[in-house]
Amino acid sequence: MRSLLQSLSSPFWGYLSDRYSRKKVLFWGTGFWGLWTIAVGLTQNFSQLLVVRVISGIGLGCLMPATFSIMADTFAPKIRGRMLGLLESVGVLGIIIFTLGLGRLATPETWRYGFVILGIASILSGFVILLFVDEPLRGESEPEMNGHLTLEDSQKYTAQISDIKNVLSIPTIRVAILQGLAGSMPWVIMGAFLILWLVEQRGLSTQVAPMVFGAMIRRDCYQQRDWRLSWRLG
Repeated sequence: MRSLLQSLSSPFWGYLSDRYSRKKVLFWGTGFWGLWTIAVGLTQNFSQLLVVRVISGIGLGCLMPATFSIMADTFAPKIRGRMLGLLESVGVLGIIIFTLGLGRLATPETWRYGFVILGIASILSGFVILLFVDEPLRGESEPEMNGHLTLEDSQKYTAQISDIKNVLSIPTIRVAILQGLAGSMPWVIMGAFLILWLVEQRGLSTQVAPMVFGAMIRRDCYQQRDWRLSWRLG
């Protein structure tokens, strides 16, 4: 449910990112997600936890639209793919670190602290982005715009509701959407059920199971990296 609300809110965040300051969108989005994640740690029953956890997905939906837009306008086309790959690697590394670190808190007495720590980290990351990230002009990194783009010109390129139909009419966009739906399903299933399977069927403790899950993610990421490297080298 959280992932569904996250996906449904992403177009809204993307629209705001095209019309307003992207780093401010990230600041408010990470802050919203952080506060509701902290609230998860304060819930008193499963119904409260479920509702609050689902609501937190609204804030999480801001990450990809605003971040990718800033990255695209920061780096030139020749290195843009490499930088986006590096960003993705850092994100996966964060998942591994927090899975391994917070897995030790997966006990009936301490699980709440994990959500509080994660929420505080999200809020702090928003302040770091707001204070230290230099937001580029829209289209600034494109070679055709080099030296010819002003702030006034960049503000003309803002999204309109009518643009949605035009974007969805592009075959590549449709394929990307389908790929995203198919590609995310295994990770959602693994995240939801693999740790539970390790605990109930394989007899691992609730502290060890998240560490095993994190190690599996790490191994998969390294395998993908090695495959891509060998493919590029021929």
